[in-house]
Amino acid sequence: YMFGFLPGVDDKKKDLYTSILRIATQLDNGWDPSSTPDERPCGRMGCNSTLHFAEIGKSCREHLHEVRKEFFGEPEDCEKVSKHTSELELQSTLSRLQAKNVTILELYGLGVEQMRTITKIMEKLHFDVYALICAGRVFKSDFKEAVEAGWWQSSYILDSASWLPSKTQHRGGFSNMTSKEFADQYKSTWGEKPTYLAAA
Repeated sequence: YMFGFLPGVDDKKKDLYTSILRIATQLDNGWDPSSTPDERPCGRMGCNSTLHFAEIGKSCREHLHEVRKEFFGEPEDCEKVSKHTSELELQSTLSRLQAKNVTILELYGLGVEQMRTITKIMEKLHFDVYALICAGRVFKSDFKEAVEAGWWQSSYILDSASWLPSKTQHRGGFSNMTSKEFADQYKSTWGEKPTYLAAA
């Protein structure tokens, strides 16, 4: 599922988590009553009830535990890795998280090559999460270079972006809107102005 064009809040972490939670709720509320449980977007249990957060990173950020618990409940999983973690060890880590039915996966403090390896392994394992988050990486030059070199899986990674709604000279690569057009449509859709963390 693609998460986007959703209301944000005033905190980068909560912005991403809010978007995920809102789209899960919309998917649950949008079921066709005549559909069978297996035809629903997230299966028999629905989207909200199957949100299970995990983080793979250089450390477990315990200070964010309460924030994540507020959005996704318990349990949450954390797997520590380093730049020296082998591909085989990453595959084992991802297999464990897949077996635990993780649906929201956040990558923290990893280099682009390690992120590419993770997405490759996830594809091999058919480990399809609802959302793959990597805050603070998408706009770095090495990430852009990897995308330009053909890393198509990067298009599934969520990040938040700062922007100003007054900007009119550039169009977004995904939305093809100027920031002003995005802000106007956002307000029309949600009845509120977007925060500076909402991405066009």
